[in-house]
Amino acid sequence: MTYAKRAGWGIAATLLLAGGAACSSMQDAEAFSRGPDDDRNGREPGAENVDNAPGTGDPGAPAATGVVLVHSAAFPAFRLCFENSLNLRPLPDSKAMPQANVVGAEIGSLVRLAPLDAPGKVFVIRESAVRASAGDPSGPSCEELLGDGASALLSSDYHVANVAGSPEGITQPLGKDRVQVLAITGCGSQVFTSFLKVDSASCGADWSPTTGNLVANVIDLPTTATGATDSTIPVQLVHLAPSLEAQLGTAKLEVSFGELATPGKLPTEVASETALLKSSEQVALPVDQNADATYGTHGFRIVAREGNGSAKFSLDQSLAAVQSSSAPREVPKTYYRVASNYALLLLGDPSVPATLDGGAPNTDRRRVQLLAVPVLDPATRDAGAGAGDEDGGG
Repeated sequence: MTYAKRAGWGIAATLLLAGGAACSSMQDAEAFSRGPDDDRNGREPGAENVDNAPGTGDPGAPAATGVVLVHSAAFPAFRLCFENSLNLRPLPDSKAMPQANVVGAEIGSLVRLAPLDAPGKVFVIRESAVRASAGDPSGPSCEELLGDGASALLSSDYHVANVAGSPEGITQPLGKDRVQVLAITGCGSQVFTSFLKVDSASCGADWSPTTGNLVANVIDLPTTATGATDSTIPVQLVHLAPSLEAQLGTAKLEVSFGELATPGKLPTEVASETALLKSSEQVALPVDQNADATYGTHGFRIVAREGNGSAKFSLDQSLAAVQSSSAPREVPKTYYRVASNYALLLLGDPSVPATLDGGAPNTDRRRVQLLAVPVLDPATRDAGAGAGDEDGGG
């Protein structure tokens, strides 16, 4: 088959600027390409009935298998199509974005998908280009979007994400016998970087103003047979923040844990100089899980430290804040007790302030943050438990 390869800056700019673009705030996502027939303020028909209960793709549900889709790119909210599954609707196809009633993966968020057969090439499509309308509640299939006579435009509606070392895309199954991250990093074309006010110089030397340089990264999430207890939480950092890495310079990245009122480096080292797209060693956090207040007083300190000890960048995030960003429908005292391991996904851009003028938290999901993914050890748990039943997930 052939894929749509029509592109033009005039058309692309018209589409984006007329419809708006899904940025990091949900107000932008809601403003993105509402059709005249959409009388529900941008909602996808049926989205209000999305079931985020554990076992159906809820980010808070522990899983022994499945795919964790992570949006860590300079690109609007998106959905994915896969070359070897073009009969499906774009994924996710039934899970709403955080604090929204439209379906997709928002910047700085994660979505659970069911295991996938070898996907092949990965197509990253802006969410508003595939949003269902009142007249078509099911929405277009990937074949309709990308095949002959396709409605989606290359470079202005979607990009083909690169897979390092594999021009054929992802040639192995995803999430069949383990939990794997599918992280989309890099930058979209100039249409998207301009709208998101991203300096293209931060996108890297391989960035193209026409095709961008999005990358689909597959990362295994580690597990352990020893799970969370009343006094410990097992965690392992996964570095998924290219913008942060690019701005480190001579500084070293370190993440520590403890009572946030403590000055300087916190008592428990979580990770030090973890390479981009790599995982740190696992560590057990000392936490009194019988004291609810602990989740607010204790947390993580993310620091980019220069050789002389000064902090080039520093951010604190409590256990409660990590849980709220990762799985808003959960509560800390149950969320942190269920898994064999919690993968701490480090995302974000340090140029986006953590707080607004006046000290209020910045809700822009492009900020540096940690998301926690509860993972089960398939060797000790039913490998099908909590795998997720995302419709059309493969």
